[in-house]
Amino acid sequence: MRKVINKQTGKPEFQFNATLLRLSETAIPNSNGKLFKLADIEFANVNGVITKGTAMVYQGNYDKGLTIGNEYGCTARKGDNGQIYIQMSHFTFGAGYATEDMFGSFEEESTAKPAPQVVAVHPKELAS
Repeated sequence: MRKVINKQTGKPEFQFNATLLRLSETAIPNSNGKLFKLADIEFANVNGVITKGTAMVYQGNYDKGLTIGNEYGCTARKGDNGQIYIQMSHFTFGAGYATEDMFGSFEEESTAKPAPQVVAVHPKELAS
């Protein structure tokens, strides 16, 4: 589980993987009319304790096909009402869902070699 700051809202979120236990058959419209289904999930919480919860899975994700028992990427956010909402994606564990803590910071390390330094030398110094 990894805590990140949402770049659009500036609010903290948690990203983690969860096992899909069950996906409802009924699609529910949200306040914007986007359809989602509820999913029963299981994941390790911030203390490492295996926990069960409920996640929303939007149509764009469940239309791609989800398999019971597989792990999928999830994001937990706190709403303005104080309620915590979990959203599940269709990305399976290890399939295109990479985070910086897997590889280190791309900004801190570089494999590029520094450009050679050019030093100006006066012709008189070459003669000595």
